[in-house]
Amino acid sequence: MSDSNSYMGMFQIGGLASGIDTKSIVEKLMEIETQPLKKVQTNFDELKYKQKSWTEINDKLQGFWDYMTTFSFQKNLIPKKAESADTDKVEATALSTSSNIDFYVKTTQLASSSYIKGTADSAITTASTLSDLSALDGDTLTFTVDGNAVTLNIKDDGTGDLKTTDTIQTLTDVINSKTDSNMIFEDGQVFVLNKNTGDKSLQIDSSNANILDKLFSTGTATTLTDVANGVTGSNANVEISFDGSTTHMTLTESSNNFNFNNVTLNIKSVDTSFTKISVSQDIDKSVEKIKEFVDKYNDVMNFLYDKLNENKVTDKAESDMTDEDKMKGLLKGDSNLENLFYKIKNIGYSQLNLVNNTNDYTSLYSIGVSSGDLEGNYSNTEKGLLSVDEEKLKEALNNNAHDVWNLFALNDLNNEEYGIGTQLKNYLWDTTKFGGYIDQISGTTGTIGVQMRSLAKEMVTMLDNVHKKEAYYNMKFSAMEQAINNMNSQGSYISQAFSK
Repeated sequence: MSDSNSYMGMFQIGGLASGIDTKSIVEKLMEIETQPLKKVQTNFDELKYKQKSWTEINDKLQGFWDYMTTFSFQKNLIPKKAESADTDKVEATALSTSSNIDFYVKTTQLASSSYIKGTADSAITTASTLSDLSALDGDTLTFTVDGNAVTLNIKDDGTGDLKTTDTIQTLTDVINSKTDSNMIFEDGQVFVLNKNTGDKSLQIDSSNANILDKLFSTGTATTLTDVANGVTGSNANVEISFDGSTTHMTLTESSNNFNFNNVTLNIKSVDTSFTKISVSQDIDKSVEKIKEFVDKYNDVMNFLYDKLNENKVTDKAESDMTDEDKMKGLLKGDSNLENLFYKIKNIGYSQLNLVNNTNDYTSLYSIGVSSGDLEGNYSNTEKGLLSVDEEKLKEALNNNAHDVWNLFALNDLNNEEYGIGTQLKNYLWDTTKFGGYIDQISGTTGTIGVQMRSLAKEMVTMLDNVHKKEAYYNMKFSAMEQAINNMNSQGSYISQAFSK
């Protein structure tokens, strides 16, 4: 300790005169003097590891909150499924808001894109340059799709979109990236087509007719259109029936994707007969989602229960312990942690007390989610765990899937009535947010943080006092050694005087 003691000089006499090992004596005395400091240091370290334990708990609950923010979404908890009788003709995907009905679809026309086509000059290849098209510096090409025009400028000074030295392949890449059209050059055939399907016009204009003539063989024309030089795109048409034989309505879209009854229909081919689409509750996905929730809930409860009941590590030397070892047992029986544990447990085991809302199911037990304890075995209940009776859960979902969802997701702010999932999410947020329950315990300004700062100040004062005490002992022993040395010198002088 003396190596870092500013109260001690650079030189101490260590028993040279007395023959006493004063250094060892001082070290023994300092072992006694530092005991109070070591005790405070132990308390500080324990608080530090408690703080780390609470950080670990906060991270665990934060992860559960992240999960709960989306768990109760209707599309996640009670999804629908749409099944097509023939997926080669039409595919169907249902939203959670789709009605559980059967309907029929017949495609009478698929959507297609407008395009302009032509035959390039035989000397033109993808490696040819715009100069080979007789393009000049300052020429322009304009592509207009459904009235929206994009002009490409040919500028050899680099300020435009293209140069006369660029190749046909570069021209193709620029058209495809900067306009609403795609260009295809294949075996001397040139196609320019709308990127999107539907009855949308396509027109190409050039300030230099030679460019169009070299690409499309159109002579002196400076304007090309889908009507005169290609094909105009078409919209898709489908017929909807509720009995499979009578057309009850006709739908038109610019693409091959339709939305009916909140079901997305992707039509594949024209047909003369109807294809059946069946929309129903996806019970299996709902069961899997609720089982996933139970697994995550149980993971949190097991984690908290273990923290509350684990013992300190006693079979290792402190020098061999990891931080994880040192954290164990510090929160055993902790009242703050008990409060948190029982709050989450009570939410999972509670029954909704609804006054302003009606719901067929008011507890997890009512849909087949309970502790699962039977015949006097309360192990799961003690730990706050849940288990799933799949048959009972499927029955509840088949009877009233919406109310199963509401049991978790109810969020009536006006009347302060909340579902199980909403209660958990809100409590987890209040627990883990800045300034929340855990932050008030272990945060910088929380109870543990305040205690650690107080102990740190106390240790600084105690360490200073220990250094002063060490300097005092060394000073006293040095004085003793000096006195003995003086006496020895005097004795030697007297002995020499009498010997004469």
